Amino acid sequence: MKILPKRTRLFYGVILILITVIITCSSTFAVQPGESIPNIILTGLKIYKGNPGAAMQVWLKGSPLAGTEIAREQEKVLKETQNRYGRFLGYDLIEIAKLSESSQLVYIQMNFQDGPLFCKFLCYLKYENWIISGTLLFHPDPEEVIPDRIMFR
Repeated sequence: MKILPKRTRLFYGVILILITVIITCSSTFAVQPGESIPNIILTGLKIYKGNPGAAMQVWLKGSPLAGTEIAREQEKVLKETQNRYGRFLGYDLIEIAKLSESSQLVYIQMNFQDGPLFCKFLCYLKYENWIISGTLLFHPDPEEVIPDRIMFR
């Protein structure tokens, strides 16, 4: 068995460490550079400040969900969460899952004084603007909203 020179062994060691770091980072950070939360979601979160109805109006603008029972149920969840958990403090992006060039799932945690609310938005690019299409889900239990591949990474 041939023993490699010290310099070559050091080079291979550095390469191995770099590969390990790259693999670890790529699986740790779900949001890739350049990906951002669609404006329709951000605008609703900024407007929210204690007014679930105003946020829902923004999120449902141009959406096929507008006026549906699903939309009414989800607005009710927002109101109940605010009553139970207190004032809305802000949000954290959990992940953006790009499904195609024109659709993506956005997972967000809304932070309230006494606990989080987990959110899932299916965003669809309609005439150069994102709309919420098909899925709008809020729940205090992350397992009801966040898929296992994200929960247990």
